[in-house]
Amino acid sequence: MGPVPVQCFPVAVNPSLGGEPAPPDIHDGLAAYLAELGRYPLLAPDEEQRLAWSARAGDRQAAFRLAEANLRLVLAVARRYATSGVPFLDLVQEGNVGLLQAVDGFDPARGGRFSTYAYWCIGRAIRQSAADQGRLVRVPPATAEAMDRLRRAADRMAQFLGRDPADGELAVELGTTAERVARLVRLSRPAAALDEGQPEGSPADEVVLAALRMDLYATLARLTARERRVVRLRFGLVDGRRCSMTEVARRLGLPREGIQRIEQCALAKLRHAVGAPWLAGSLD
Repeated sequence: MGPVPVQCFPVAVNPSLGGEPAPPDIHDGLAAYLAELGRYPLLAPDEEQRLAWSARAGDRQAAFRLAEANLRLVLAVARRYATSGVPFLDLVQEGNVGLLQAVDGFDPARGGRFSTYAYWCIGRAIRQSAADQGRLVRVPPATAEAMDRLRRAADRMAQFLGRDPADGELAVELGTTAERVARLVRLSRPAAALDEGQPEGSPADEVVLAALRMDLYATLARLTARERRVVRLRFGLVDGRRCSMTEVARRLGLPREGIQRIEQCALAKLRHAVGAPWLAGSLD
């Protein structure tokens, strides 16, 4: 199967970081992008696997569907680099390229979730593009080569494990120390990200948070009514205030241990249903 053309994705953003600057009203562009993403629902794990096998066999429609369902992941990863000096919509475009590379390179026979593999591919594409533009900290050639080996090892292990590998696991794979891995990971980040994150309330922040809410509410529909109520109260989805286990038990007239069991069951369902690493992690 040939690669899916990035031009087929929603939102017209610049094909390269060296092109014309993004439109001045970035908030409108991001809002339109988010509205377009609403057309593409999340995939259940079994549907994701089915599409991955079909895409591997050369089905372009399956490849399109697999990519479209993971476009929100591009937003989440791009937000981490929003202070790198590259226009946010350009970061999204580079992330889209990485997503397509993930569709092309994912092998379902090796196990793991596509979204976990895509998470690494998207981040790699964004980091590499920013580095090519001199946006990241300059490093010696030997260190750059070590960073590249780290990215390749992380890609392999993420697909095999079905999650992001820990620094210690990467250290064993590469024959180095966890401290060395941690230093390489820090060097891979944009220079601005080494200081502090993107300012709160920025357009990119608003769009990603809206996408997270969209995904979370859609996934809550998989729970029973009681499970939904417990999760909403425990995670502040009712009025923005997180309730303690004891308070939820009092509100629902159930023992605290019962609320704990309901919450554990609900979170297990959500983690299984949600392929997106950024949303699954937010449930911890």
